[in-house]
Amino acid sequence: TYTSYFEVHCVKKCERYWPETQAEQFLLSDLDAGADVDHSFAVCSPQCSRALHQLHYYNWPDHGVPDSIPPILEMLQEMRICQDHDDVPIVIHCR
Repeated sequence: TYTSYFEVHCVKKCERYWPETQAEQFLLSDLDAGADVDHSFAVCSPQCSRALHQLHYYNWPDHGVPDSIPPILEMLQEMRICQDHDDVPIVIHCR
């Protein structure tokens, strides 16, 4: 996993993208779909609540590209299903 790789090799792979302030978070589901995982969260603060989907493609090689395209296309299809409206932001980052 990312955490153990970071802890063992001490290599910084990405910046923090969760707020540091205490907000109540709930894991609603954790769906393993082969080459990727869909983590569904509800993030709540006193002012608002937001549902999030984190799609994690864990077969992407470090400093490389995947061997096949179909898993990437399947993940894009999942992303479109998770995106309720065109104005919902999508954040993509490398690990």
